Amino acid sequence: AANPDVILLINHTDAEATAKMYEKEFQSDFWQKIDAVKNKRYYSLDTKIFFIAGSPYIPESLDTLANYFYGSK
Repeated sequence: AANPDVILLINHTDAEATAKMYEKEFQSDFWQKIDAVKNKRYYSLDTKIFFIAGSPYIPESLDTLANYFYGSK
């Protein structure tokens, strides 16, 4: 029932390979009904600033998220 406006993707390995995997997955009929996918508002989070177990880059990560949700400054 959820229909998100934005989808955030995080990976534990190769960001490029993960992005390609999601690009393929998001072509399915199921995902094409989701607003975030229809509007291409899904983002692969940069593991340099979005660590799984915490990050010293919290200000940069918050700026990045603000851009994803509200557009560029």
